[in-house]
Amino acid sequence: MYWSIASLIALTIGVFLLAFVYFYFFLHYKERYILVWSISWLLYALSHVFAFWFAAKIKSNLVIIFVSYRYNLLLLNLVFILLSGLFLLWGTYQFINKKMSRAWVYTAILGTIWIFLAVSHSITIRITTLPIYTLIGLIYLWTGRVIISFQKLEGAGKNITGISFILWGVYKLLLPILADESWLTPWGFLISGLAPWGFLINMIMTFAAAVGILLLFFNRKSIELVKSEERFRLMAENAQDILYRICKKPRYKIEYVSPACKAIIGFTPEEIYASQVSIIKRVQKEDRILLKKILRIPQTNTEVLRWMHRDGFTLWIEHSNVPVFDNEGNFIAVEGIARNITVRKKGEEALQRYKLLSKWARDIILMILPDGKIIEANNSAAKTYGYSRAELLNLNVHDLFIPEMVEDFDKYASSEASTGVIFESVHCHKDGKRFPVEISLQGTMIDNRYGLLSIVRDITLRKEEELAMVEAREKVAKAERMISLGMMAAGVAHEINQPLNSLKVRADSMLFLYKKQKITDLKKVMENIKVISDQATRIDSIIKHMRCFIKKDSSDNLKPCNLNAAIENALALIAAQLISHGVEVKKELEENLPCIEANNIHLEEIVINLVVNAMQALKKVEREDKLIECKTYYKNNYLFLEISDNGPGISEELGNKIFDPFFSKERFEENMGLGLSIVQSIVALYNGDVSFRNKDDAGTTFIIRFPYC
Repeated sequence: MYWSIASLIALTIGVFLLAFVYFYFFLHYKERYILVWSISWLLYALSHVFAFWFAAKIKSNLVIIFVSYRYNLLLLNLVFILLSGLFLLWGTYQFINKKMSRAWVYTAILGTIWIFLAVSHSITIRITTLPIYTLIGLIYLWTGRVIISFQKLEGAGKNITGISFILWGVYKLLLPILADESWLTPWGFLISGLAPWGFLINMIMTFAAAVGILLLFFNRKSIELVKSEERFRLMAENAQDILYRICKKPRYKIEYVSPACKAIIGFTPEEIYASQVSIIKRVQKEDRILLKKILRIPQTNTEVLRWMHRDGFTLWIEHSNVPVFDNEGNFIAVEGIARNITVRKKGEEALQRYKLLSKWARDIILMILPDGKIIEANNSAAKTYGYSRAELLNLNVHDLFIPEMVEDFDKYASSEASTGVIFESVHCHKDGKRFPVEISLQGTMIDNRYGLLSIVRDITLRKEEELAMVEAREKVAKAERMISLGMMAAGVAHEINQPLNSLKVRADSMLFLYKKQKITDLKKVMENIKVISDQATRIDSIIKHMRCFIKKDSSDNLKPCNLNAAIENALALIAAQLISHGVEVKKELEENLPCIEANNIHLEEIVINLVVNAMQALKKVEREDKLIECKTYYKNNYLFLEISDNGPGISEELGNKIFDPFFSKERFEENMGLGLSIVQSIVALYNGDVSFRNKDDAGTTFIIRFPYC
């Protein structure tokens, strides 16, 4: 009997060790089913403690409800064996990720009730243990079936473990039938009187099942590891980022780099492995200090390095690194992920440039949604309008316009902003002050929705300068006309002298007859008075014409004007000047020339400026036949005026400047250089154009073209 107690102690210690081994694996792998298994083996070990206690005939003072002092250890033994089997089956179901049927729990509850009833009524041990060992045997048999039928497990270990549980279940089923009536019978240590073999069979079955379960666990872990490695390999090969490992000991070496390196830096992994030193040199020199830091200092960090692509352009690559240590704590490698952030970096730089431009730009920059809501405004906007940036972001762009200009903005925003448009308008300051603006609108995408980028420029100063320039040019033009008027003085005097002489002759003759007291026919007197009146009217007309030319009153309403008449009037004003310069004027004027809507004074000013310009050019040539030609004609809905001379012509150097204001080769000697500029301005006023060409023989021709309907 002593050998039986020794075997029981050995088996109990072995099962305790199994429970601790399972619990250790639970602490390491954190799998719930391992914890359930470890509880199962702990309960099984405790059942053997009670068996040993009973076998050694150690009396206990433990009091259990409904159980007599004689059978309390038997009750605990049977209950713990039953719970051990139930936990073993539960852990197996969790291992295969299936739910255990509640029927097993209900059956175990019934078995526990049976144990209490049988023990409390002193039923024989064989009858007491028969249902319990039958239930435990069925649990082991079902556990073996579950393991064998689980398809995701592979290998002979699965079958061996399943068969071991089945045999163990058969053993438990037969135990009450084959065992003797000795005190060891309920625990199955004797089979048909063969005590040593009973211990041996029990130990083999126990450890075979325990070791088999561990083998299944490690087999599953190996399969999961292979699958995990396969997933990692696929992730590494298909990842857009570069995965790498750089060994530090025993020597620096790029141990692994994922295939994404080909797409990012242009080199395959094989090329990198073959030329590790040269590949490191593709990091820009200024950033190699950071690379050395990564390989030297064992810390988790993120650094951005600039790499040179195989094709020569620069890449910004973000390296997220983790140090790797050996079992002794030595820093042996760096593992990391490299991500190409070139696009993001360029976007950040562009955003930074935009912020700088937006912050310091003198123009107003607004971002507007289609409904007019302002979603962004720069510093100049706040400064110009007098609102804070927060106030601007709560406004609609319509609030910045004067009421009568809102409709114009909506028209441009809806119809032309997609292609870009520039227009002028009037905005309001916060205090109500109005100021002119020039607005550039461009449709764009803002936060994945269509919007408008508006650049607004305060043009108050420009408008004031334009007004001042117009006034200054008008004054200078008037001075230019006064200079031209001086040149016309002789012609004007000649025009006025003729009617004055006629007046004097008529008046003197009538006075002479009156003094001689000669009777004059009344009809003759009236004729003389009419001649005097006509000549006075002519003088008045000449003076008024000159006054209008000096004032250049452009406020008169446009009216149909005859270009030929304007030429005749202009030439009459400067006729004497032309004669004094020895210049002959030849006219070739188209009859029945259509009229144009214009101002007569403007047309005469064009002719005078061009003729005077030609006359001054002829002063530079020594020839007897100085000639200016005036020609008019019309074709293709245009009126043409050509004024030609046979002077020296215009050089190519001067040809690009002659229409510039204040340009004159003889500046300030005879004029102020505004003649041709004034001609161009007047012609443009009537939607015409002016050009010139040098004649083949000698001289220059200016061509004026006016549209007419």
